[in-house]
Amino acid sequence: MGYSVVRQLGCIMAGALFAMGWFIFIDGAVIAGESPNKTKYVDLNSDGHVEALDKVIKDLRWYYYIPGVLGSLALVMLNCAPLRTAEDDGGDVFDEDNPVSYPMKLRFWLFLSFTCAFCTVAGGVWIFVAEYLGTWTGIAIMLQPILILGSSMLLLLIRMSGMQMTFQMV
Repeated sequence: MGYSVVRQLGCIMAGALFAMGWFIFIDGAVIAGESPNKTKYVDLNSDGHVEALDKVIKDLRWYYYIPGVLGSLALVMLNCAPLRTAEDDGGDVFDEDNPVSYPMKLRFWLFLSFTCAFCTVAGGVWIFVAEYLGTWTGIAIMLQPILILGSSMLLLLIRMSGMQMTFQMV
C-alpha cells in the first residue's frame, strides 16, 4: 500500500473512533434519560453467588458533558499545530535577549493539548467511579474521552508518519 492510502485509512479510522465515542456517549445519555429510577444489574457476592441488585440511576448532569467536549477541543488543539516547525532551532530558552523561540511555543502548545486530553480521560474515569459504577451510562461516560484520545493520537501519528523528526531530551 502506498503512503496516501495508509494516510486515508488512518484518517477514516480516526474519524470512526471519534464518531464512536460520541455515539456511545449519546447512547448512554439516552438510556439514562429513559430508564426508570432503578435498574437491575448483576453483582457477584463474596460467596460466589450472583444476585440482582437495584441501583439508582442519576440524571445526566450538564457537567458530565465536559470530558467529551474538552476531549474534542484537545483533538483540534493537537492536530492544528504545524509539526514541521517543532524541531529545535538551537536557541536558548533562558536567554534574556532572545524571546522564546517558535519551536518552544509549539512544544508548550502540544504539552497543553496533551494535558487537556489526558485530563478528560481522568475526568471520565472519575465520573464513572464516583457516580455510575456498574451502569452503561457510566461506561459510556468513561469510554467517550478514551476513544476521542485514541482518535487524536491516531491523527497525530498519521501526520507524523511522513516526517523524519528527532527530539533531544536535553
